[in-house]
Amino acid sequence: MKASMDIKVLTHQGAMPMLAAGTEAVDMISQPLCIVIVDASGQFVSEVRMTNVKFLSPKSAEAKAFTAASFGAPFNNIQGGVSPVIGGGTTDGCVTGSLGGMLTIVDSVVFGWIAVGPGTGSQDIKVAEAALNAIGARS
Repeated sequence: MKASMDIKVLTHQGAMPMLAAGTEAVDMISQPLCIVIVDASGQFVSEVRMTNVKFLSPKSAEAKAFTAASFGAPFNNIQGGVSPVIGGGTTDGCVTGSLGGMLTIVDSVVFGWIAVGPGTGSQDIKVAEAALNAIGARS
């Protein structure tokens, strides 16, 4: 039995340039959004709520991050039949079927998740990709 393992951890220092690049990308599309960054276990590392974003928008972005972290995959890789089940009351709103939760991979290791919302799926992904590029990560 292996008693320990080496892991990569997404730090707050790594999250800050991600948020800066993400908010810059949001400014270019002129759509107020929220960006949520969690570590590999789904715990908050950092988040930003843009000015004039709707009241429930942070919940949307949080649910996307929790969904990706819980399933270990970006939501667009999760089986479609699961979406209605997890989006309902079974998770108390903690997961969703919406696009926008993406993994953070550096050196082939998943060490965090980023989620953006409540833009269109393509807007959310564009912002998340800009944030990932800021630290040399990919999804």
